[in-house]
Amino acid sequence: MGIRKARIKKYISRIILYVLVVLIVVWTLAPFTWLFISGLFPYKELISDRTTSWFPENPTLKNFQAMFDMSSHIGQRFMAALRNSLIISGSVTIICLIFGTLAAYALARLKFP
Repeated sequence: MGIRKARIKKYISRIILYVLVVLIVVWTLAPFTWLFISGLFPYKELISDRTTSWFPENPTLKNFQAMFDMSSHIGQRFMAALRNSLIISGSVTIICLIFGTLAAYALARLKFP
């Protein structure tokens, strides 16, 4: 009887784990999904008061085209912001790697009480 209870407990814990993983994935991907869907809305439909739908009535890719079009003001601002983000994130990553490597070396070589 104990083996059966152990199997049931393992099965239930695995189900709970999978449910938690699915919830975390949905929680993580939901903002990106909403961002993409909002990009498909035409500007007037996006800011109108009667927008109650999760999906646009007239989907368009013009917002994404404007974002990557370097001749438009939006495209220039987006590329400048993207460049700044890459510079900051790259710098922080390199600095963290340097300090992390030094700390790992110290922890590996020195004896701590």
